[in-house]
Amino acid sequence: MPPPPRLKKRRAIAPRGEETAPSTHNVTYCVSAALADWGGNRARRVDMDPSLSDVLSSAEVQAFASGFPVMVMHLAVTLLLLAAGAAIYAMLTPWKEIALIREGNPAAAVAFAGILVGLAIPLAVSLSVSTSVRDITIWGVATLVLQLLAFRVVDLMLHGLPQRIKDGEVSAAVVLVGAKLATAVILSAALTG
Repeated sequence: MPPPPRLKKRRAIAPRGEETAPSTHNVTYCVSAALADWGGNRARRVDMDPSLSDVLSSAEVQAFASGFPVMVMHLAVTLLLLAAGAAIYAMLTPWKEIALIREGNPAAAVAFAGILVGLAIPLAVSLSVSTSVRDITIWGVATLVLQLLAFRVVDLMLHGLPQRIKDGEVSAAVVLVGAKLATAVILSAALTG
């Protein structure tokens, strides 16, 4: 982006013999006065220490500096819990979804995507109501255990779906995803209690 054009100071043209007083309504005078003020404070502004320290000591920057590392830690813990929950679910399922996905089975991909979203919803709510890493870990593990149990109950109630998912029936996977997302939403509501 090119630098902004420099403004030139214009002199007001007055009839001979009359002195013109600068008017605050004159845009060029106002701009040149602002530039003159900047120029008058040039020694102070060139090294930028006072203004930079003012910015760095502002409440917003201090809040960011103290909050950002905490947010990253909370995010990392929650993502680790999500990965652990997905891995546990993949080990507990009667069909091997990851292998089916690698073979190109769209129904297995839809079902596993539903699992990820179904685990992420209560974890996100747990993250939003927790205040520390310990809270996130405790409530996240409790959420995962309850959600994985609910998923197993859904799998048992909708028997026959695993074989249909193995056969690549996307409609069966959509029903499974709907049931698992419904349990995720209900569990999330219970967390906010």
